[in-house]
Amino acid sequence: MRSLRLMIALHASVAVLGNFEVVSYNLYWWNVGQNNRWQALYDNIEAQNFDLIGFQECENVDQVVASVPRMNGRFDTYAPTEIPGPGDNPAPVAWDSQRFDKLDAGWMEIGSDQYGKRVTVWVRLRDLQNAGSTVFFANTHGPLGDCSRARGDDWQRAVTNNIVAGDMLLYTGDFNCGAGSAAINVLDDARGGAFKLVANGGIDLIFTNGGAELASWRSVGGYPSDHPLITASFEGPTVPSLSPPPSPPSPPSPPPPPPKCGLSSCTGTVLATSAESSTCANRIDWVAANMAGYTELEACQLVAEEYPAECGPCAPQGLAPSPPPSPSLPAGASVALEVVTYNLYWWNVAQNNRWQALYDNIEAHNFELIGFQVNSEDYVSSESWVPLPITPCPAI
Repeated sequence: MRSLRLMIALHASVAVLGNFEVVSYNLYWWNVGQNNRWQALYDNIEAQNFDLIGFQECENVDQVVASVPRMNGRFDTYAPTEIPGPGDNPAPVAWDSQRFDKLDAGWMEIGSDQYGKRVTVWVRLRDLQNAGSTVFFANTHGPLGDCSRARGDDWQRAVTNNIVAGDMLLYTGDFNCGAGSAAINVLDDARGGAFKLVANGGIDLIFTNGGAELASWRSVGGYPSDHPLITASFEGPTVPSLSPPPSPPSPPSPPPPPPKCGLSSCTGTVLATSAESSTCANRIDWVAANMAGYTELEACQLVAEEYPAECGPCAPQGLAPSPPPSPSLPAGASVALEVVTYNLYWWNVAQNNRWQALYDNIEAHNFELIGFQVNSEDYVSSESWVPLPITPCPAI
Protein backbone atom coordinates (compact mmCIF):
# COMPACT_ATOMS: atom_id res chain seq x y z
CA MET A 1 0.00 0.00 0.00
CA ARG A 2 2.81 2.41 0.84
CA SER A 3 4.47 1.91 -2.55
CA LEU A 4 1.12 2.57 -4.26
CA ARG A 5 0.67 5.80 -2.32
CA LEU A 6 4.18 6.79 -3.24
CA MET A 7 3.55 6.22 -6.91
CA ILE A 8 0.26 8.12 -6.90
CA ALA A 9 1.32 11.02 -4.70
CA LEU A 10 4.78 11.70 -6.01
CA HIS A 11 4.09 11.25 -9.70
CA ALA A 12 0.67 12.88 -9.90
CA SER A 13 0.55 15.69 -12.44
CA VAL A 14 0.74 18.90 -10.40
CA ALA A 15 0.95 22.56 -11.40
CA VAL A 16 0.86 25.84 -9.42
CA LEU A 17 -1.43 28.76 -10.14
CA GLY A 18 -0.08 32.19 -9.33
CA ASN A 19 3.12 32.95 -7.42
CA PHE A 20 4.08 32.11 -3.85
CA GLU A 21 7.12 31.86 -1.62
CA VAL A 22 8.11 29.39 1.09
CA VAL A 23 10.74 29.92 3.83
CA SER A 24 12.73 27.61 6.11
CA TYR A 25 14.29 29.26 9.18
CA ASN A 26 15.96 27.89 12.32
CA LEU A 27 15.40 30.59 14.96
CA TYR A 28 18.23 29.60 17.39
CA TRP A 29 15.58 30.18 20.05
CA TRP A 30 17.55 29.66 23.24
CA ASN A 31 20.40 31.96 22.16
CA VAL A 32 18.14 34.74 20.87
CA GLY A 33 16.22 34.64 24.15
CA GLN A 34 19.36 34.53 26.27
CA ASN A 35 20.73 37.62 24.47
CA ASN A 36 17.33 39.35 24.08
CA ARG A 37 17.67 39.67 20.29
CA TRP A 38 13.97 39.20 19.62
CA GLN A 39 13.50 42.39 17.67
CA ALA A 40 16.35 41.57 15.30
CA LEU A 41 14.78 38.17 14.74
CA TYR A 42 11.32 39.62 14.07
CA ASP A 43 12.78 42.27 11.74
CA ASN A 44 14.56 39.63 9.70
CA ILE A 45 11.29 37.70 9.23
CA GLU A 46 9.34 40.90 8.49
CA ALA A 47 11.75 41.72 5.63
CA GLN A 48 10.74 38.60 3.69
CA ASN A 49 7.76 38.18 1.39
CA PHE A 50 6.45 34.65 1.96
CA ASP A 51 3.21 32.71 2.05
CA LEU A 52 4.39 29.67 4.04
CA ILE A 53 7.15 29.33 6.61
CA GLY A 54 8.62 26.35 8.42
CA PHE A 55 10.39 27.10 11.72
CA GLN A 56 12.94 25.03 13.63
CA GLU A 57 13.97 25.71 17.24
CA CYS A 58 10.81 27.73 17.70
CA GLU A 59 9.26 27.12 21.11
CA ASN A 60 6.37 29.59 20.71
CA VAL A 61 5.22 30.12 17.15
CA ASP A 62 2.26 32.26 18.27
CA GLN A 63 4.71 34.72 19.88
CA VAL A 64 6.54 35.05 16.54
CA VAL A 65 3.34 35.56 14.54
CA ALA A 66 2.08 38.21 16.98
CA SER A 67 5.42 40.06 16.87
CA VAL A 68 5.97 40.14 13.10
CA PRO A 69 3.63 42.79 11.62
CA ARG A 70 3.08 41.09 8.27
CA MET A 71 2.09 37.84 10.01
CA ASN A 72 0.01 39.23 12.90
CA GLY A 73 -3.71 38.55 12.42
CA ARG A 74 -3.10 36.93 9.05
CA PHE A 75 -1.04 33.77 9.50
CA ASP A 76 -2.42 30.55 10.94
CA THR A 77 -0.12 27.99 12.60
CA TYR A 78 0.23 24.34 13.47
CA ALA A 79 2.47 23.33 16.37
CA PRO A 80 1.49 19.91 17.79
CA THR A 81 1.64 19.80 21.58
CA GLU A 82 1.28 16.06 22.00
CA ILE A 83 4.90 15.26 21.04
CA PRO A 84 6.48 13.53 24.09
CA GLY A 85 9.82 14.61 25.52
CA PRO A 86 11.47 18.03 25.83
CA GLY A 87 9.80 20.89 24.01
CA ASP A 88 12.92 22.43 22.52
CA ASN A 89 12.85 20.60 19.15
CA PRO A 90 9.50 21.67 17.72
CA ALA A 91 9.11 22.29 13.99
CA PRO A 92 5.94 24.42 13.72
CA VAL A 93 4.59 25.76 10.43
CA ALA A 94 2.66 28.91 9.55
CA TRP A 95 0.75 29.96 6.43
CA ASP A 96 -1.12 32.93 5.04
CA SER A 97 -4.76 32.28 5.96
CA GLN A 98 -5.93 34.60 3.18
CA ARG A 99 -4.30 32.30 0.66
CA PHE A 100 -4.59 28.85 2.28
CA ASP A 101 -7.08 26.94 4.40
CA LYS A 102 -6.07 23.90 6.49
CA LEU A 103 -7.56 20.57 5.44
CA ASP A 104 -5.61 18.20 7.66
CA ALA A 105 -2.50 18.10 9.86
CA GLY A 106 -0.25 15.66 11.70
CA TRP A 107 3.27 14.73 12.68
CA MET A 108 5.59 11.74 12.60
CA GLU A 109 8.61 10.91 14.70
CA ILE A 110 11.69 10.55 12.50
CA GLY A 111 14.37 10.03 15.16
CA SER A 112 15.74 11.24 18.46
CA ASP A 113 18.97 12.44 20.05
CA GLN A 114 20.14 13.80 23.42
CA TYR A 115 17.61 16.62 23.12
CA GLY A 116 14.57 14.40 22.71
CA LYS A 117 12.19 13.47 19.89
CA ARG A 118 12.76 14.75 16.35
CA VAL A 119 9.70 15.01 14.13
CA THR A 120 8.29 16.03 10.79
CA VAL A 121 5.19 18.23 11.11
CA TRP A 122 2.82 18.46 8.13
CA VAL A 123 -0.37 20.21 7.03
CA ARG A 124 -2.53 19.83 3.94
CA LEU A 125 -3.73 23.18 2.66
CA ARG A 126 -6.36 24.23 0.14
CA ASP A 127 -5.34 27.12 -2.11
CA LEU A 128 -8.21 29.61 -1.75
CA GLN A 129 -7.13 31.53 -4.83
CA ASN A 130 -7.27 28.48 -7.08
CA ALA A 131 -10.19 26.13 -6.68
CA GLY A 132 -9.22 22.50 -6.36
CA SER A 133 -5.49 23.06 -5.81
CA THR A 134 -3.83 21.67 -2.68
CA VAL A 135 -0.43 21.83 -1.01
CA PHE A 136 1.21 19.29 1.30
CA PHE A 137 3.49 21.43 3.51
CA ALA A 138 5.96 19.51 5.71
CA ASN A 139 8.69 20.80 8.02
CA THR A 140 11.35 18.97 10.03
CA HIS A 141 14.25 19.38 12.45
CA GLY A 142 16.55 16.39 12.07
CA PRO A 143 18.45 14.63 14.85
CA LEU A 144 22.12 15.32 15.42
CA GLY A 145 24.68 12.79 14.25
CA ASP A 146 22.39 10.55 12.22
CA CYS A 147 22.46 10.93 8.43
CA SER A 148 21.81 7.26 7.70
CA ARG A 149 19.62 5.93 4.91
CA ALA A 150 17.14 4.81 7.57
CA ARG A 151 16.72 8.43 8.60
CA GLY A 152 16.06 9.40 4.99
CA ASP A 153 13.47 6.63 4.74
CA ASP A 154 11.68 8.09 7.78
CA TRP A 155 11.66 11.58 6.26
CA GLN A 156 10.23 10.14 3.06
CA ARG A 157 7.56 8.10 4.89
CA ALA A 158 6.35 11.22 6.71
CA VAL A 159 5.32 12.46 3.27
CA THR A 160 4.29 9.34 1.40
CA ASN A 161 2.11 8.05 4.26
CA ASN A 162 0.05 11.25 4.28
CA ILE A 163 0.23 13.10 0.95
CA VAL A 164 -2.76 12.88 -1.40
CA ALA A 165 -2.57 12.50 -5.16
CA GLY A 166 -2.49 15.93 -6.77
CA ASP A 167 -0.92 17.68 -3.74
CA MET A 168 2.05 19.87 -4.44
CA LEU A 169 4.78 18.98 -1.93
CA LEU A 170 6.78 21.64 -0.06
CA TYR A 171 9.23 20.12 2.42
CA THR A 172 11.31 22.53 4.52
CA GLY A 173 13.68 21.93 7.38
CA ASP A 174 16.95 22.00 9.21
CA PHE A 175 17.75 18.38 8.37
CA ASN A 176 21.11 18.41 10.17
CA CYS A 177 22.32 16.48 7.09
CA GLY A 178 23.63 17.94 3.87
CA ALA A 179 23.15 17.06 0.23
CA GLY A 180 25.16 13.97 -0.64
CA SER A 181 24.61 12.26 2.71
CA ALA A 182 22.92 8.86 2.72
CA ALA A 183 19.81 10.33 4.35
CA ILE A 184 19.39 13.21 1.89
CA ASN A 185 20.11 10.95 -1.10
CA VAL A 186 16.85 9.15 -0.28
CA LEU A 187 15.04 12.45 -0.86
CA ASP A 188 17.13 14.13 -3.59
CA ASP A 189 16.15 13.10 -7.11
CA ALA A 190 19.59 14.15 -8.34
CA ARG A 191 20.88 11.15 -6.34
CA GLY A 192 18.01 8.84 -7.23
CA GLY A 193 15.67 10.08 -4.49
CA ALA A 194 11.96 10.79 -4.49
CA PHE A 195 11.87 14.61 -4.35
CA LYS A 196 13.40 17.59 -6.10
CA LEU A 197 15.88 19.65 -4.06
CA VAL A 198 15.12 23.29 -4.93
CA ALA A 199 16.93 25.24 -2.18
CA ASN A 200 20.20 24.15 -0.62
CA GLY A 201 21.44 26.13 2.37
CA GLY A 202 23.81 23.43 3.60
CA ILE A 203 21.73 21.51 6.12
CA ASP A 204 18.77 23.88 5.64
CA LEU A 205 16.88 22.52 2.63
CA ILE A 206 13.64 22.82 0.66
CA PHE A 207 12.23 19.99 -1.47
CA THR A 208 9.24 19.71 -3.78
CA ASN A 209 7.71 16.97 -5.92
CA GLY A 210 8.24 18.85 -9.16
CA GLY A 211 4.75 20.30 -9.17
CA ALA A 212 5.88 23.86 -9.85
CA GLU A 213 8.33 25.84 -11.90
CA LEU A 214 11.01 27.15 -9.57
CA ALA A 215 11.45 30.87 -10.17
CA SER A 216 14.35 31.40 -7.75
CA TRP A 217 15.81 30.51 -4.38
CA ARG A 218 18.09 32.48 -2.09
CA SER A 219 19.87 32.24 1.21
CA VAL A 220 19.47 35.33 3.40
CA GLY A 221 21.65 36.18 6.38
CA GLY A 222 19.87 34.67 9.38
CA TYR A 223 21.17 36.92 12.19
CA PRO A 224 20.51 36.73 15.10
CA SER A 225 20.17 33.02 14.30
CA ASP A 226 23.21 30.88 13.58
CA HIS A 227 21.40 29.53 10.48
CA PRO A 228 20.61 31.26 7.19
CA LEU A 229 17.01 31.98 6.23
CA ILE A 230 16.40 30.17 2.94
CA THR A 231 13.52 30.94 0.63
CA ALA A 232 12.19 29.46 -2.61
CA SER A 233 9.82 31.32 -4.91
CA PHE A 234 7.51 29.42 -7.26
CA GLU A 235 5.28 30.45 -10.12
CA GLY A 236 2.64 28.79 -12.22
CA PRO A 237 -0.53 26.85 -11.27
CA THR A 238 -1.20 24.64 -8.00
CA VAL A 239 -4.09 22.71 -9.58
CA PRO A 240 -3.39 19.17 -10.74
CA SER A 241 -2.99 19.45 -14.49
CA LEU A 242 -5.88 17.79 -16.27
CA SER A 243 -4.75 15.39 -18.93
CA PRO A 244 -6.52 15.85 -22.27
CA PRO A 245 -9.19 13.26 -23.02
CA PRO A 246 -7.79 10.25 -24.78
CA SER A 247 -7.91 10.37 -28.54
CA PRO A 248 -10.41 8.03 -30.19
CA PRO A 249 -8.83 4.79 -31.29
CA SER A 250 -7.34 4.94 -34.72
CA PRO A 251 -9.02 2.82 -37.38
CA PRO A 252 -7.19 -0.43 -37.99
CA SER A 253 -4.42 -0.10 -40.51
CA PRO A 254 -5.00 -1.87 -43.82
CA PRO A 255 -3.04 -5.09 -44.15
CA PRO A 256 0.33 -4.55 -45.77
CA PRO A 257 0.58 -5.45 -49.46
CA PRO A 258 2.05 -8.88 -50.19
CA PRO A 259 5.79 -8.79 -50.69
CA LYS A 260 7.17 -8.52 -54.21
CA CYS A 261 7.59 -11.94 -55.82
CA GLY A 262 5.78 -13.41 -52.78
CA LEU A 263 9.04 -13.59 -50.82
CA SER A 264 10.02 -11.80 -47.62
CA SER A 265 13.62 -12.10 -48.83
CA CYS A 266 12.78 -9.92 -51.85
CA THR A 267 13.22 -6.73 -49.81
CA GLY A 268 13.21 -3.13 -50.92
CA THR A 269 16.99 -3.16 -50.72
CA VAL A 270 17.22 -6.12 -53.10
CA LEU A 271 14.67 -4.63 -55.51
CA ALA A 272 16.63 -1.37 -55.59
CA THR A 273 19.91 -3.16 -56.36
CA SER A 274 21.44 -2.21 -59.70
CA ALA A 275 21.53 -5.05 -62.22
CA GLU A 276 23.61 -3.58 -65.03
CA SER A 277 21.72 -0.53 -66.33
CA SER A 278 18.50 -1.01 -64.35
CA THR A 279 17.28 -2.24 -60.97
CA CYS A 280 15.90 -5.66 -60.10
CA ALA A 281 12.43 -4.14 -59.57
CA ASN A 282 12.41 -2.35 -62.94
CA ARG A 283 13.55 -5.45 -64.78
CA ILE A 284 10.85 -7.60 -63.13
CA ASP A 285 8.16 -5.02 -63.95
CA TRP A 286 9.36 -4.72 -67.55
CA VAL A 287 9.29 -8.48 -68.13
CA ALA A 288 5.81 -8.80 -66.61
CA ALA A 289 4.50 -5.90 -68.72
CA ASN A 290 6.20 -6.61 -72.06
CA MET A 291 6.89 -10.33 -72.39
CA ALA A 292 3.70 -12.15 -73.33
CA GLY A 293 2.60 -14.87 -71.00
CA TYR A 294 4.86 -13.92 -68.08
CA THR A 295 3.21 -13.49 -64.71
CA GLU A 296 4.95 -11.42 -62.06
CA LEU A 297 6.24 -14.55 -60.34
CA GLU A 298 7.62 -15.87 -63.62
CA ALA A 299 9.20 -12.49 -64.31
CA CYS A 300 10.78 -12.62 -60.85
CA GLN A 301 12.22 -16.06 -61.56
CA LEU A 302 13.59 -15.03 -64.97
CA VAL A 303 15.30 -11.89 -63.71
CA ALA A 304 16.68 -13.66 -60.64
CA GLU A 305 18.19 -16.40 -62.80
CA GLU A 306 19.70 -13.84 -65.20
CA TYR A 307 21.14 -11.76 -62.35
CA PRO A 308 21.55 -14.20 -59.47
CA ALA A 309 24.08 -12.15 -57.53
CA GLU A 310 21.92 -9.03 -57.59
CA CYS A 311 18.33 -10.30 -57.80
CA GLY A 312 18.63 -13.90 -56.59
CA PRO A 313 16.62 -13.37 -53.34
CA CYS A 314 13.55 -12.65 -55.56
CA ALA A 315 13.46 -16.09 -57.20
CA PRO A 316 10.17 -17.77 -56.13
CA GLN A 317 11.45 -21.19 -57.15
CA GLY A 318 14.94 -20.61 -55.87
CA LEU A 319 18.12 -20.82 -57.92
CA ALA A 320 20.00 -23.86 -59.13
CA PRO A 321 23.03 -24.39 -56.97
CA SER A 322 26.29 -23.14 -58.36
CA PRO A 323 28.71 -25.88 -59.49
CA PRO A 324 31.12 -26.81 -56.78
CA PRO A 325 34.50 -25.15 -57.05
CA SER A 326 37.44 -27.16 -58.37
CA PRO A 327 39.11 -29.02 -55.58
CA SER A 328 41.98 -27.10 -54.16
CA LEU A 329 45.30 -28.59 -53.29
CA PRO A 330 46.05 -29.18 -49.68
CA ALA A 331 48.12 -26.50 -48.09
CA GLY A 332 51.79 -27.01 -48.95
CA ALA A 333 51.13 -29.39 -51.88
CA SER A 334 52.85 -28.86 -55.27
CA VAL A 335 52.40 -30.04 -58.89
CA ALA A 336 55.33 -31.15 -61.14
CA LEU A 337 55.12 -29.42 -64.50
CA GLU A 338 57.82 -29.08 -67.17
CA VAL A 339 57.75 -26.52 -69.92
CA VAL A 340 60.17 -26.20 -72.86
CA THR A 341 61.12 -23.44 -75.29
CA TYR A 342 63.03 -24.41 -78.43
CA ASN A 343 64.20 -22.48 -81.53
CA LEU A 344 64.27 -25.14 -84.31
CA TYR A 345 66.68 -23.34 -86.69
CA TRP A 346 64.27 -24.55 -89.33
CA TRP A 347 65.88 -23.41 -92.58
CA ASN A 348 69.26 -24.81 -91.63
CA VAL A 349 67.89 -28.15 -90.45
CA ALA A 350 65.97 -28.46 -93.68
CA GLN A 351 68.91 -27.37 -95.89
CA ASN A 352 71.12 -30.03 -94.25
CA ASN A 353 68.35 -32.64 -93.82
CA ARG A 354 68.90 -33.00 -90.10
CA TRP A 355 65.28 -33.69 -89.24
CA GLN A 356 65.79 -36.93 -87.43
CA ALA A 357 68.39 -35.39 -85.13
CA LEU A 358 65.94 -32.60 -84.39
CA TYR A 359 63.12 -35.03 -83.62
CA ASP A 360 65.36 -37.21 -81.48
CA ASN A 361 66.42 -34.22 -79.44
CA ILE A 362 62.79 -33.28 -78.72
CA GLU A 363 61.90 -36.90 -78.02
CA ALA A 364 64.61 -37.12 -75.36
CA HIS A 365 62.83 -34.64 -73.04
CA ASN A 366 59.84 -35.18 -70.68
CA PHE A 367 57.71 -32.06 -70.87
CA GLU A 368 54.06 -31.07 -70.70
CA LEU A 369 54.26 -27.76 -72.54
CA ILE A 370 56.60 -26.60 -75.36
CA GLY A 371 56.94 -23.40 -77.28
CA PHE A 372 58.69 -23.39 -80.67
CA GLN A 373 60.43 -20.60 -82.54
CA VAL A 374 61.36 -20.51 -86.27
CA ASN A 375 58.71 -23.17 -86.94
CA SER A 376 56.82 -23.98 -90.08
CA GLU A 377 53.40 -25.39 -90.67
CA ASP A 378 55.11 -28.26 -92.44
CA TYR A 379 56.70 -29.19 -89.18
CA VAL A 380 53.53 -30.06 -87.40
CA SER A 381 51.98 -31.68 -90.47
CA SER A 382 55.03 -33.54 -91.75
CA GLU A 383 54.42 -37.20 -92.25
CA SER A 384 57.86 -37.80 -90.90
CA TRP A 385 56.87 -36.28 -87.50
CA VAL A 386 56.84 -38.81 -84.75
CA PRO A 387 54.10 -37.92 -82.23
CA LEU A 388 55.40 -37.54 -78.73
CA PRO A 389 53.68 -39.34 -75.84
CA ILE A 390 52.83 -36.09 -74.02
CA THR A 391 50.82 -36.57 -70.85
CA PRO A 392 48.06 -33.96 -70.52
CA CYS A 393 48.63 -31.36 -67.82
CA PRO A 394 46.49 -32.26 -64.82
CA ALA A 395 43.70 -29.85 -63.86
CA ILE A 396 44.73 -27.66 -60.96
